[in-house]
Amino acid sequence: MTPFGGGWPYGSVPVDDLSKLMGMWGEELNRQASMISYLNDFRVLAVAAVVCIPLLFLMRRQAQYIRPSRR
Repeated sequence: MTPFGGGWPYGSVPVDDLSKLMGMWGEELNRQASMISYLNDFRVLAVAAVVCIPLLFLMRRQAQYIRPSRR
């Protein structure tokens, strides 16, 4: 029994052709790496939001001066 001869989420694994098998593994690794990087982007944006939102409460409002009417 070959170690890669079991099931695969997208069908059967070609155990006879090593280049196809390596290609499938490469595609799967690329898919997983893309998903991890996508999730890491959301993590960075969440941390940035948590850091920046409290800074809004520390800002002072600009003084509003009464403007004369143009009539």
